[in-house]
Amino acid sequence: GLALVAGWPNRLGRSTLIVVAGSVLAIATGWLLTIVTDVAVDLETNSQIVSRSSPGPLDLVIAVGAGAAGAYALSRSEVSSSLPGVAVAIALVPPLSVVGVTLQGEDWRQASGTLLLFLTNLVAIILAGGAVFVLTGVVPLRRFADHQHRVRTAFVAVAALAVVVVGGLVINGRQITADARDVELTRTEVAEWLGDDSEFGVVTVDVVEGDVLVVLTGPGRPPSADVLVADLAERLGRDVELDLQWVPRERTVVTSPG
Repeated sequence: GLALVAGWPNRLGRSTLIVVAGSVLAIATGWLLTIVTDVAVDLETNSQIVSRSSPGPLDLVIAVGAGAAGAYALSRSEVSSSLPGVAVAIALVPPLSVVGVTLQGEDWRQASGTLLLFLTNLVAIILAGGAVFVLTGVVPLRRFADHQHRVRTAFVAVAALAVVVVGGLVINGRQITADARDVELTRTEVAEWLGDDSEFGVVTVDVVEGDVLVVLTGPGRPPSADVLVADLAERLGRDVELDLQWVPRERTVVTSPG
């Protein structure tokens, strides 16, 4: 961010290489540790993974704050020098680690979503940081004006990436909204399919495009899945592949001797 607004092409190039190399290293570390530790990670339910695989516009706002805070800390000697590292550690390293974990698990959807979060944070930190460096006087306005042609060229590249990122966030946000609507419709359909007197309870409902996961718990076997999949296809307006699972539940009531 500083090299961008100061018009330092050599430093901008070196910084870019450092960011790329560091990103690859973080992803590789997550990928390798997943293999070495041999710990089973549920990619669909782990909160650290799920929370980072579906970024939205709010994540962009948070990243702008992190970038501005980091740049302000660098521009003020009285502020702790550890703050930029904290901002980077919070905004950049966790998404890259999750990318490595999800790539190792061959979950391309979550990997791409988490990579989008990383790019969102990266672009926001660069742009917010550059703006703070100018506003705090670290980069004098005269220098900024004298190197307009260099700044303009670099800024166009970052702005193009920002447009792609914002477009991805908007699309992803719409998909999140659509998935939430589909989950609610599916829950309603499952409740109607089970009936009011059913002893089954719904544990999990998940909808990803045409794949529907429904996990139940209760005694015996649930009603026919053929009926449910037909009702879901009609309710959602598309072909559906239903993965219906149920966990047997037994119950014992014991009264102590009086």
